[in-house]
Amino acid sequence: MPFLNRRIVLNAGISALSAVPTAATSTECDGVNVETYSAWYREQYMRKKLGGAGNRLQGETMVVSSEVETVNGRPFQVLQLEDRGQPALLWISYRVAEREFTNPMAAQFWYSFKTMLTLRSPVSLVVAARAQCAPDCGRARAAFEQFANEGGIP
Repeated sequence: MPFLNRRIVLNAGISALSAVPTAATSTECDGVNVETYSAWYREQYMRKKLGGAGNRLQGETMVVSSEVETVNGRPFQVLQLEDRGQPALLWISYRVAEREFTNPMAAQFWYSFKTMLTLRSPVSLVVAARAQCAPDCGRARAAFEQFANEGGIP
């Protein structure tokens, strides 16, 4: 099931910087479809948080493994997914006040710290990119790296 059509469980419907709170796109890189999802947060509050417990960018898909990778100088949490026998990779990155995170709890902590320090809500972003591992995950990784290196990630 395509990333753009699957049920993403994300509490992101809050005040957004853009006219649309979230953006989802699909791009082909070297024959591999890379789907992206992003949500900007201007402010966060109860049940509408960047690192909220209800946020599941992988949707209902099973997570097989998790690791951290750096692509184009940016850290990503990489989840290997399994959906009805079809493996896929999901790259996730969080940004709070221009600082990058791979862990949603660390991003949420930094958001709280910066808010208390400045008495303002820092602009925050969550970005996810997904690619099927067809024929293998190595090709999906290469496609994502090309996508990221060409400026496909906000």
